Amino acid sequence: MPEMPRQPRIKTPEDLAREQAERSELDLIRARRWRIRRQWYWLVTVTVGMVLPAFSLAIAGAIYHGSFRGWLMTSGGMPFTLTALGGGLAAALVFVRSWGASRGMLVFGGLFVGVLLTNQTAFGKLIVALPGLVAMFVIAGAAVGYITTMEDDG
Repeated sequence: MPEMPRQPRIKTPEDLAREQAERSELDLIRARRWRIRRQWYWLVTVTVGMVLPAFSLAIAGAIYHGSFRGWLMTSGGMPFTLTALGGGLAAALVFVRSWGASRGMLVFGGLFVGVLLTNQTAFGKLIVALPGLVAMFVIAGAAVGYITTMEDDG
């Protein structure tokens, strides 16, 4: 004799309330994990935006002047500081707006132009290194944009 299909058990209001409480608890855990992950992406994005352009500028200055200290003595700390702060702000802008790599490259290209225009005397002797610096700033923008899109996809 074939078995009769079992009818699903009807859930009691207590069962439904317990399931809803479990779903709510899981939603809270997921939301907390998402906030933590977003904060880490924010930190990595801004760090890359600050470090890569400032480091490339420092390397170019150190190569030209023989040492990092020699470059700082000649140009002062303003180009380095401005580049690091501008890079952090540019990275924050790209992250907050959720722009991708192409807009990140545009923002960091604009940052390079801004740094160049505000520090013409410090850059006057780095003309040989300018193409490499432009490339490093654009690479920084691409990296920041890529990290931002990774955060959006994750």
